[in-house]
Amino acid sequence: MTVYGYMKREVPFSTAEQLKIMGDYNCQEIFIEKYESSIQDELEALINILRASDVVVIVSLSALGEEVSDIIHIFERLREKRVQIVSWTSHLHLNYYRRLTGLL
Repeated sequence: MTVYGYMKREVPFSTAEQLKIMGDYNCQEIFIEKYESSIQDELEALINILRASDVVVIVSLSALGEEVSDIIHIFERLREKRVQIVSWTSHLHLNYYRRLTGLL
């Protein structure tokens, strides 16, 4: 199990604040998306290396997309990979690598 962080620069907090939060989760690697970019290259790179039981920490759901449909699409992709998703601001912890899924 590897713990990864994913964030967008300055969204929703400063980059420094987000890095501190990621540090609290002991992320082994952090993928940082450029704020100006509408293309999520870092997110794609992260999804490509994920394995079952890995953990993805995000500070906010807004890091995954601006539209709810975008966020749902990303969650589906992460579910297919059977990883855990932790969102700091929403206190969300989805555990997709166990037989039962849902909030823990």
